[in-house]
Amino acid sequence: MSERESTSPRSEAETVQAKAARVLDLQKGHTGGRDEWELLELFLGVRGEELTALKNAVDLGGEHHDLVKLVFHDIDSEPVRTQILEHIASAHARRELPPLKVLSDIDDTFLANWKDERFPARTVYPGVIPFYRELDRGPHEQADREGDLTFVTARPSDRLGVIEGMTLEMLRSLGIRGACVLGGAFRRLVGNASIARGKYESFERYLALYPEYDFVFVGDSGQGDAVFGRRMVQEHSEVVRAVFIHDVVGTPPEERERWLAQGVVFFDTYVGAAVEAWRRGLVQAAGVRRVIEQARSSLRRIEFEDSEQRAAREREQEADIAAAQAALTRA
Repeated sequence: MSERESTSPRSEAETVQAKAARVLDLQKGHTGGRDEWELLELFLGVRGEELTALKNAVDLGGEHHDLVKLVFHDIDSEPVRTQILEHIASAHARRELPPLKVLSDIDDTFLANWKDERFPARTVYPGVIPFYRELDRGPHEQADREGDLTFVTARPSDRLGVIEGMTLEMLRSLGIRGACVLGGAFRRLVGNASIARGKYESFERYLALYPEYDFVFVGDSGQGDAVFGRRMVQEHSEVVRAVFIHDVVGTPPEERERWLAQGVVFFDTYVGAAVEAWRRGLVQAAGVRRVIEQARSSLRRIEFEDSEQRAAREREQEADIAAAQAALTRA
């Protein structure tokens, strides 16, 4: 494909959405030299909140094309990439209470799909979507902007974006609107330590693109997420607000305590995760109650294989609900 001709000068009244659409158009297919310089001009032309809005609009374009892919893969010119990253690093003033990006794993975190046999296969966990929503909303009466959910997964990326596209379509079919997916690499699929390193590499790139944000990570105990989360806390404690690990392998209490001392919170249900997020000032008390209500409703709709399996999950969730309600009452 030949390089595209540069467009006519853009007026200052051009909307962020129009700029994002142009970025995505330049990203598709072969991104040639002229395209890269036009992309540089687009990013250099905005600062602060407008730059944040542009980046998020690119990430929420509804396809596998996203900001990480654009800056670290599609742009070949090192000077162009460096200038974009330097501009992003300098064009934002950190707020006293920064907005929050919610990073999440998929398998055994969002839905039962690997080691977790407590639920029917591909069950979306009760309360997980409202938990994401409350973290995205934040702890204030006036909610933060929506659309700050990003999935960081070991599922490998491919050059054509087929796997990420299928993952996005699957997430949309299961109720997730407005999210992007940071995929892994085939070379990082073997072993939990390798998976954790791959996710950390994705996080470092994402952090460079969103220095104005703080971060929360939600993962599970089945595939190296606790190791990844611990490294996030150790190396970026100034911006990593919390790490929540959905326990799908029955981690003993004493081991959970060791992880907690390293900044990693293990939980059994998303009601339990919600009350821990509230204790850390990440969600409203009303948000915890909304998670409780919707988790109960979701659990009732799941078709379990037998009554004992259902009863065990109900006991587990009701125990977390009782603990959450007691904590909220004492506050």
